[in-house]
Amino acid sequence: MTGVMDKAGCNIGESRAVKLGNHFSVMMLVSAPKEETTSSLTEQLKVIDGLTITTFETSDPRAIEVNPQTGWSGQFKLSGADNPGIVYKVTSVLSKNRLSIESLQTTSEDAPFGGTKLFKMEGVATVSKPLPKSFNIVSVQEELSALGDNLNCDIELSPSDDIS
Repeated sequence: MTGVMDKAGCNIGESRAVKLGNHFSVMMLVSAPKEETTSSLTEQLKVIDGLTITTFETSDPRAIEVNPQTGWSGQFKLSGADNPGIVYKVTSVLSKNRLSIESLQTTSEDAPFGGTKLFKMEGVATVSKPLPKSFNIVSVQEELSALGDNLNCDIELSPSDDIS
């Protein structure tokens, strides 16, 4: 993919890549010369065997002011027993308290003792400016902790050091 982008005179800006199961996914923000169109780049990428591609045009992320601005940003982490609906339950608490999820990753692994599965989830949650008067991070942390107790897992939510 990057070879096709290079030959077309494109520049790869932000990108994310992840392997999930037997699949590999890549998202890229690419700037292209004016003579390259989305459809021409798509056609060039389609020749790569086994690749499913979706392309679309977007605005230059540096050329627009992001609204709304972030008023609070934090990292959440969960570790413990896997339970049906665990992701839904945690994200529901975040949503109910007006937090948006910026990123989320889940994994499971064999627990060191007992032969059970250990579920892990981590991500970043934000609240837009202006912060709602009802926003109380301590209440959210307490609610997540209580949920963790009910689900036999540890759930933490801590402020990020830098707010973008």
